[in-house]
Amino acid sequence: MTEAKFWDKVHQDNSKLWLTCSKPENVFKIHGLPIPEPGTKILDIGIGDGSMHRFLQKAGGHVWSTDISDIALARVGCRGIRESGIQVHGPWDLVLCHLVFQHMDLPDIKQLISRIKLRESGIFSFQFAELINESDGQWTHHYFRDLETMENLILSLGFRILYIRNPSDWPWEGSLIRWWVMRVWN
Repeated sequence: MTEAKFWDKVHQDNSKLWLTCSKPENVFKIHGLPIPEPGTKILDIGIGDGSMHRFLQKAGGHVWSTDISDIALARVGCRGIRESGIQVHGPWDLVLCHLVFQHMDLPDIKQLISRIKLRESGIFSFQFAELINESDGQWTHHYFRDLETMENLILSLGFRILYIRNPSDWPWEGSLIRWWVMRVWN
């Protein structure tokens, strides 16, 4: 099953295992960001259940969302764009990517990030996961990478690292996952 078909099925079934439905206020707290001001041009990468998109619209943001799943974009009924449209609709004041990169391989992440153009004061904030120890190889549809790998990727694409949050460790069924947040700019 391709990744797109997998995510189409997840969204079609509204799978709570895969769609975490993170509360937008908590996401901003995790990323160490204030709630954007009205008029902020925002790209939300990975629509989830659409709660972030709706929250940002209600706050007065000009919001676009992108997702690998067309079903997700249609179900949520948001202003969605395909990945190739990221450049067309930018540059962005804020690009937010929460609980997405652990589902993408490195070449796909590189391609996605290379399409992001920020305004002069724009910020791109994303979360990624590092697997510290694994109990039994249960991590299908997950990709883990360390801080150095992500730093090198970001710098190779011409971004500057603004902030790296001290990681938080999350035990899960015998494994230990380390969650990082990085904010970058042009």
